Amino acid sequence: MLESGAFIWIPTTTLEPNIVDFEKGLTSGGLTFTMISGDLGLQPTTYAAAWDSSNPVNGGQRLFRSDFNGGVKMGDQLQCVYHSSVFRLKPGDITFDYAGNGGFIALCLASDANNCKINRPSAESTTLQRGSFTSTDLQEWMERQVFFKLVDDRSGAWGHLAIDNIAFHGTVDVPSQRRLRGSAHQAWV
Repeated sequence: MLESGAFIWIPTTTLEPNIVDFEKGLTSGGLTFTMISGDLGLQPTTYAAAWDSSNPVNGGQRLFRSDFNGGVKMGDQLQCVYHSSVFRLKPGDITFDYAGNGGFIALCLASDANNCKINRPSAESTTLQRGSFTSTDLQEWMERQVFFKLVDDRSGAWGHLAIDNIAFHGTVDVPSQRRLRGSAHQAWV
């Protein structure tokens, strides 16, 4: 029995971030990345193929690198736009490792795909550097539906984007299955 004015301390847990590490392809961290436009080939590539890149976080074998088609270096002329699936943004920083000087990662509102916060690496280097969107910068978008956009928009020297280890706080909505109305078949949407 608690005395009047007493309280119970209930520990809180922090929401662990989802990690997009490209180890299982373009579906990772609960998200799926889809090419919206461009002429880019097979993604992701391996760190072994992109021998001049290194993974700064816990090893790993794969990364998104827009100057590769699978394990073959194609050069910086290729361009592309990839969108992730949509998720509900939760409090916390978004961090990622990136390099190159030909593209950017953006976080966009699902309700307005042109309303994006953009982070463009500026180092002409293949060494992945840490980048972020801070929770302070994202405060106005908390609890809103958002998606990532990976863009290679330059074809000159260093005109590629290398990215890996995207850590974000959010709830990924998994579509529910429901039977089509009026169908006698076992059709699902």
